[in-house]
Amino acid sequence: MQQMPMRISTEDTCRYVSRVNIGFAMEFLNNNGIDDAASAGSGTLVMVGKLHGILTAAHVLDALPPQGRVGIITHLEAPHQYQKPTIRMEHTEPPVILRGDTFGPDGPDLAFLKLPDENIGWLAAKYSFYNLTRRRDDVLAGRAPSQYRSDTLTGTVQSFTSDAPSNNPRTRHKLFYSAMWQAMLISAEEKEFDLDRYIIMGDPTLMVPESIAGTSGGSVWRTYVVLENDKPRIIEQRLIGVPFFESTSHDGTQKIITCHGPKGIYGRLIDNIFKRWPDAAA
Repeated sequence: MQQMPMRISTEDTCRYVSRVNIGFAMEFLNNNGIDDAASAGSGTLVMVGKLHGILTAAHVLDALPPQGRVGIITHLEAPHQYQKPTIRMEHTEPPVILRGDTFGPDGPDLAFLKLPDENIGWLAAKYSFYNLTRRRDDVLAGRAPSQYRSDTLTGTVQSFTSDAPSNNPRTRHKLFYSAMWQAMLISAEEKEFDLDRYIIMGDPTLMVPESIAGTSGGSVWRTYVVLENDKPRIIEQRLIGVPFFESTSHDGTQKIITCHGPKGIYGRLIDNIFKRWPDAAA
């Protein structure tokens, strides 16, 4: 079945996605000796069998410290919800890493970080975990629920990070922004891990910075819709890509994002996760 691209409002597509997308934040001391933080990449809260974890890019996890606290950036509706959720890296198990000999556009660059039990409860209470194994058979078989669909790319953008006002001079508030752009698939290589390349579509309501560093490890979502009275209604949203490399077109006019596609995510990565934790597949 040939699928027909369709433009759907970002507001409609982000309602669910914002509940599963996260970012990583690294703490450091700034020039004034004050605690500060910066974006360290993106990820998606996922379930693989019985496991709860974060799907991301291998080079994102490589950059995180083996010990200490790493901030988890989550979606907030209002400033009064400011919080500082963290995970202790020494409480995590060694992640499943699929990486190439060198970092580059050919990959592989995929990873799964199993979350400690101490973090699952509070994350599940406020957010959602996207179930990869529930969609696995349909995705690998290429079964689509509708011929109408729209693709979006999302992740935390480091250049959008800013300081927020604080009533307490001893407390620093940091605003991290996750962006969601309409995306168009321009090429697909059906290699062992899939290499899908997207360009970001122009949107007058959302600025595209010179670099979208920080979106590595984020996600590409395919939103399927049906038409009711000539208006689209969302029936399913599937995670179909993990961005890991940014480049520019030959003429310098378009930003190209290389992602691992469905075969790498739902195939090889999940196979390796179940090899590491075989009981999780039951």
